[in-house]
This record gives sequence, C-alpha cells and structure tokens, in this order.
Amino acid sequence: MRPTLSALFGAERNFQILVLANTTGPIGLVLLSPVLDSLTDAFGVSPVDVGLLMSAYTAAMILAIPVVGVLSERYGRKPILVGGILLSGTAGVAIAFTTEFRIAVALRLLQGFGGSAIVPTVITSIGDLYEEAKEATAQGIRFTSSGVAQAVVPLLGGVLVGFAWQYPFFLYLLAFPIAAVVYLNFDETGSTGGAAGGTDRTPERTDASQASIRELLAHRRVVTVIAGCAMPAAVWVGFLTYVSIVVVQFRGWTAAHAGALVSLASLAIAASFTQAGRIAGRFESRLSPLVAGHLALGSGFVVGCSSPGSRRCWSAPCWSAWEWGSRCLFTGVTSPTGAPPPPWTTRQRLGDGRSPPAHRNAGGDGAAIAVATPSLSFQRAVQTVGLGVALIAVGAGIATLFVARAAPRLGHEH
Repeated sequence: MRPTLSALFGAERNFQILVLANTTGPIGLVLLSPVLDSLTDAFGVSPVDVGLLMSAYTAAMILAIPVVGVLSERYGRKPILVGGILLSGTAGVAIAFTTEFRIAVALRLLQGFGGSAIVPTVITSIGDLYEEAKEATAQGIRFTSSGVAQAVVPLLGGVLVGFAWQYPFFLYLLAFPIAAVVYLNFDETGSTGGAAGGTDRTPERTDASQASIRELLAHRRVVTVIAGCAMPAAVWVGFLTYVSIVVVQFRGWTAAHAGALVSLASLAIAASFTQAGRIAGRFESRLSPLVAGHLALGSGFVVGCSSPGSRRCWSAPCWSAWEWGSRCLFTGVTSPTGAPPPPWTTRQRLGDGRSPPAHRNAGGDGAAIAVATPSLSFQRAVQTVGLGVALIAVGAGIATLFVARAAPRLGHEH
C-alpha cells in the first residue's frame, strides 16, 4: 500500500521533528552565499579571501561526516542531532559579534562540524523509523523541507545584509528553539527502533550493517557511483561561493538579487528532483538523461559566469538545476544490483554525496583565482576558473557514468 502524507505526518511525532531539524542543516552554506561580497568590507579582506568562510565550513564537513555515523551508532541519534544543531547555531550567531576574520573562519569551522551532524543523522534516523516505500516517501518529504529552507533563507539573508552585515547571522538563532524541540520531544531511534516498526539497532545489526558497507566499498561500481555523485556538488559549491561576487561586483546589482538567484536555484533543484521519475520513464536507459543533465549543469554554470551582465544569468541556475533533478536517477543507472533503490539510501549510508571532492572545490577555486588574477583581471580570473570547474566536473561526471555502467553489478562478478 502506498504511504500517504497523512500517515506520516498524522501519526509520527518523531518524523515531524526530524523534518523540522532537517531545515537547519542546508542553511549553513546557502545563508552566507548571497552576503559574501558584503563581508569583504566588514572583515577587511579581498573577494578571494572571503571565500575561506565557505571553505572552512566545507572542510569541517569533510573531516566530520565520516565520524558522525560512528558516534550516532555508539551514543544514539538524539545527542548527536541536538549537539549538531546547537553547535551550528551558536557558532553562526557568534560571527555577528566579531570583525576579526581569523575568528570568523574559526567559527565557520566549528559551524561546519555542527552542520555535518544534522542532515546525515536525520537521514539515518528516518531509515530507523521506516523501510522501503515508506522510507522513500519520508526521505522525499525531508528533501522538500531542505528545498524550502534553501529557497527562503538566502532571500532573507540578501535583504537583511542591506541593513547591516551582522543581521543575516541572527537567522541562526532559529537553531535554539528547534534544538529544544528535538531535545524535549524526540524519541531515540538508534537503540530501541522506531515507533513505526523501525529498525532495531542492536550491536549485531550494527556490525552487520558496517560489514555490508565495507563489502559495497570493495566494488568498483559502487565507488564510481559515490565519486559521480560528488561531481555536480562541486559546481554547486562553486556557485554558492561566488554568486554574490558575480552579481554585485560584475553586474552592479545588490545582495538581495544574489539571494534571489540562490533561492531560484534551490527552488529549481527541488522542482526538477520531483520530475526525475517522469524523465526516467521517457527513456529506455537512464544514461541518456544523465548525460544531458550533466551538460545542462555545465552550460548553466558557464552562462552564469561568462555573462553576468545579461538576463541569462537568471536562467542559468534553473538550467543547471535540471541536472540535479536528473542526478537522482544516477543510482538507477549504476545500481550495484540493477534495481534502483532511493538515491539517498546508498549515498548517505556510504558517505554524504557532498563528499570531499565537492567540498574541496571552494578552496580550490579560490587558490586558482588568486593565481590567475595577476595575469588576468579579477573578473576574467573568476570566469576562467568557473569555466574550468564546469568542464572538469561535467567531464568527470559523464566519465563516471560510463565507467559505472561498464562495471559488473554486485552478484554478477566473475
């Protein structure tokens, strides 16, 4: 029987709380994105250096995400989730009270550690509560909540920074009431199982799960899928890091316009994600829409970087977002068993799709721009590096599609 929204929201308090907690995860990057250019004067740094505020956050996630799963298995989902929300909110708000750039970078590092504990723990907790079709529906609702948060918060941040650079950071205060709700009302799922007949997290089951993950990672097809998931995310991180620079400095618009662009991109990603099933149904193979999606991603990013003074920069995020929607087909194209599980399941169990190659992108972009600026103008350096990132990410992403498709499926090795 197909699960309904009323069945999920009407009966499961834990699920409602997880959806609420999930909204605090994605805003760590998207809130700062439209206001970065405004922070150059506040902290007395160059547009290249201000990107470190994004790099510090993502670097922390590289280090922490693999550890979060182990900690949540040992100490439970609830303390990790509450601690992550509180750390992320506290560090985020604290940035408003300093003008020392090194302190701000350190706070962003702490915020990244906190943020890394939110979404992976929420995803795993939903997996504790539900199985199969019901989990797929629940994860889809979770993704929608992320899309709403990523659409609303950047727009608010872009408007608030017009009054004072500190104001956007006060949006992180929302983390405290949400953490209180989780602490007071969330029932631990990690050791006792979900109220809806979820998984019993016994030591034996945990050991079996970890052994299963190690077995999966031994297969070339699975490793290629994980690498492929990171490629589009690298372009997304680059977009978030430099959209305010492109819009404000190159076009002469405002931070509010940058916030609107990020919101537009987030809405387009959420909308295209919902159409992935229909896209798949129109093709015999999922390889074709995925290749087209990667090309759309690269085209949109290049258009946004190369023509910041054109109306086309408004359409670029939407064009790029189609790739993100079709990307959720990736697991089906390259599924180790041939059967397409929900895309979040394998990816999040093995490691978040926003993986190290993606997270390193912000820092790598900044270094490349700094090297290129003396020879080119700053604008040309940003555009050239953006073009390079798009070509490399899209080319590598398409390559992983063909490598994964050619690799033997699990259970079919010779």
